[in-house]
Amino acid sequence: MLGPVLRATGVVRSFARTPVLAGVDLAVDAGEVVALLGANGAGKTTLLRVLALLLRPGGGELRLFGEDARAAPPALRRRIGWVGHESCCYPDLTAAENLAFYARLFAVADASARIAELLAWTGLEAAARRPVRVYSRA
Repeated sequence: MLGPVLRATGVVRSFARTPVLAGVDLAVDAGEVVALLGANGAGKTTLLRVLALLLRPGGGELRLFGEDARAAPPALRRRIGWVGHESCCYPDLTAAENLAFYARLFAVADASARIAELLAWTGLEAAARRPVRVYSRA
């Protein structure tokens, strides 16, 4: 794929006629790290939710991995991860058990190997055996 993995052009989003995103332009290349800074209510979480395909933009263009995100086919959605303040993890399951649950839900091929690979890549093998409820949220 050529070009950025994420390109937002003129993205807008409103809630009850109150504009929250007013023409956001953003391009992120593979491997690039981006930080969003702003006051409470500035639209940071709304932008992230739009970029993760959890909210539809009210206008503008959004391309992910070179594809028009408006169609948002399942294959495109499977390439996106989202970890918000509320993590959608089951607190009494371990991280590994939560990952296995979601891997099965999304039909991840060879889930056990993929989970092990990602835990090793992040250096979180030991943490994967602890219940999510004991993790720090800070």
